Amino acid sequence: MAYVKFKALGGFQEKFISSLIENNIQLYDIAESKCELSALIKASDYSFVSRTARKYGIRTRVYERQGLYFKLYGYRKRWGLILGPLCCALTLLILSQFVWDIRISGNENLSDSQLYSIAEECGIELGSYIRSFSVSACEFKAMAEINQLSWISVEREGSRIYIKVHEKAPYEKEEIPAEMPCNIVSDFDGQLIYALVKRGTATVKVGDGIRKGQILISGSVDNNNDGVIHIHAEGELIARCQQTEEFYIPFKQIKRKPLDEKKYTSYLMFGDFSMKLPWESYEPSNSDNVTYKEETGYVNLFGLKTPIKYKKGIYTFFENEEVTYKQEDVINQLNEQKSDFEDNFMQECKVVSAVCEIIPEEKGIRMKVIYTVERDVGIKQKISVLY
Repeated sequence: MAYVKFKALGGFQEKFISSLIENNIQLYDIAESKCELSALIKASDYSFVSRTARKYGIRTRVYERQGLYFKLYGYRKRWGLILGPLCCALTLLILSQFVWDIRISGNENLSDSQLYSIAEECGIELGSYIRSFSVSACEFKAMAEINQLSWISVEREGSRIYIKVHEKAPYEKEEIPAEMPCNIVSDFDGQLIYALVKRGTATVKVGDGIRKGQILISGSVDNNNDGVIHIHAEGELIARCQQTEEFYIPFKQIKRKPLDEKKYTSYLMFGDFSMKLPWESYEPSNSDNVTYKEETGYVNLFGLKTPIKYKKGIYTFFENEEVTYKQEDVINQLNEQKSDFEDNFMQECKVVSAVCEIIPEEKGIRMKVIYTVERDVGIKQKISVLY
């Protein structure tokens, strides 16, 4: 770090060197010529060396300085050379506290935007502060909301986020090859109202009642010449079936009541870069009692529209309160529940009739609905032949 070369003139030089060695002063490159001694020592030892030299009548003089300290000392008045690296290091330190790159790998059927959306809901986006989100919370949320995921790993390396996923193998319904013998059996109870046999022998006729598991079209055909042969049955079958569904809603229900309290999280965005504003950076610890919505727009400067956008997240708090509904209100809710059920679960069949029965109970109302529907029936089942 810092060494000096000095010359010692006159006096008792042997005693001077012995005294330095006794005091553990390291001397390097010692040379003597014409009553003059030269050596190399640490710069921090020179004050002791000069005091010791005066005791023995020796004059010392430094004629060369070496080391990093003396090189930097020459630039002591050039503050820019010192402040520049410090500012650069400070800038790198600050920027390393934010997310600047998000990389997704392993997805085939899932889109990047779907995974980006989950990450953004957990606070992981470009410009996010690295301590403002939890990678484990993002993993749990993704596994809970995306059924196609087998596993997900969210890792952070510096300012880069790696989202690695593995998708579940798609379920493929077993298809019976056309060359394999099979029957067509009923998968519902009901009354057959339409039948079109393409291959095989019909075992029932239109108007007959059918039960689940009964053979409707047989793949075992009687051949006059070869006896009974087994083929791949084909056909179209429609049956009228009945099914019963029940819906229940209590009189007393828990309803969300919004409060006046609101919190905000704001971002400034320029292209793909976003920066969270420190004075509006609320992060809810529990999302069960809060609703969230966003407002976006452009920043105007002196009435002029700038390319900088802002995004404000608004958290509205609410509390749960118990509400007691009247009988007609509960019946309206039951009708809505029934309508939603039909939209979601009865799209593949035609509803002929729906007979509703309202059953009042002590704590609520139960609705019993008997549906009469027309649906496609018949699934293929392999024929096992024993010889």
